[in-house]
Amino acid sequence: MFGEKCFKCNERVKKKHNFCPYCGTNLNQSEESEDYGFLGKMDDSDFKLPFGFNMLMKPLMKELTKQMMELDKELKKQPKESNQSNNMNSGKRFTIHIGVPGSQPMKINTGNNNSQVVAKPMHLDLPKISGANLNKAKDFPRKEPTTNVRRLSDRVIYEVEIPGVDSADKVNLSVLEEGLEIKAIGEKVVYIKFIDILLPLKRYELRKDLLIVELGLK
Repeated sequence: MFGEKCFKCNERVKKKHNFCPYCGTNLNQSEESEDYGFLGKMDDSDFKLPFGFNMLMKPLMKELTKQMMELDKELKKQPKESNQSNNMNSGKRFTIHIGVPGSQPMKINTGNNNSQVVAKPMHLDLPKISGANLNKAKDFPRKEPTTNVRRLSDRVIYEVEIPGVDSADKVNLSVLEEGLEIKAIGEKVVYIKFIDILLPLKRYELRKDLLIVELGLK
């Protein structure tokens, strides 16, 4: 007859049964071997951190809670301020500082960067030698012009002496991969100057017998 109860469903089963006919539990398996989770039977017990961790985590969590509360206040103010502003794309940036005593705080920046103005590089229309002047100077001798160089804090200025060049259609400025090439047609000579410095061209100016070229420093 019935000899014992199933420890799983508490129904009476015969001794000859190895498995419970009601719930299918293995009756030969002890109750202590029941699955208690990843950590076993101690899975639901209090898990203590190693010594010293509580001292580090407590001020860290306290500071994080404080920062998040301040952030929540700022976010609640933002809808009111946005109603008073006509710029729908404006946004605020927030910085959260998290750290523990004796260490440098970590910064977390949040917010919208769309309001930042990004300066675009200025486009220069470079002068080109006209076809008529090219045909006129095809038999002229080539000469490297005298050049003075001045270096300032934010730029380098080249002053190229080109006597007899009185108009922009006699000057050719070409930005190459290796640097800047200058060609200018004088009265009976073609001036050629190559500046082998990879710096951006910021400005140029043609004066009487003089070409001024400014290169920006990176």
